[in-house]
Amino acid sequence: MSFSGNIEKSIAKKFHDHDEDEFAFGDSVSVPPSIQRDIDEFCRLVGCEFDFHGEQNYCVRLNNLVYEFLADPDDGYRSHLGAVICTPASSHTGFFPNPIAKVILISTDDESSWPDEWVPPESQDNYEGPFHGYFLIDSDDYHVWCQIGTEYMDAYYPCFVSRYNPRLTTPPA
Repeated sequence: MSFSGNIEKSIAKKFHDHDEDEFAFGDSVSVPPSIQRDIDEFCRLVGCEFDFHGEQNYCVRLNNLVYEFLADPDDGYRSHLGAVICTPASSHTGFFPNPIAKVILISTDDESSWPDEWVPPESQDNYEGPFHGYFLIDSDDYHVWCQIGTEYMDAYYPCFVSRYNPRLTTPPA
């Protein structure tokens, strides 16, 4: 699983089922059960197709739901993909009102979710380690719209990433 299951204490405190007595490491605490349910639900969506309405500030809108991705603040220099929170799209503004693409949710940890012809993009030249997480790829031409997860500069420096790759040109007909 690509989620660490930890988030910042300040975020966890906003949820009614956060356990104030739970052990914390630095600024990181385990997600409350309500967020764990959102993580589990998101993981069940791997391999499915959605209407994509855009990305903003670590959030993506798929169909009528917005998924907000949260970092796990491992320590001051490192972070991981911590959790995801799911809320109705009606609670958010700033996304395209109509879908801009049909996308498939791909997990790097589940090759069965990959279309037969698709291969993950190469790691950035300045990173030595792998990427673990999710891609939202166009269901027609496999354009990578979003990359969300944990990227490793090396074994010591994981980094939470959420990259939006808007299409700069019209797709070929």
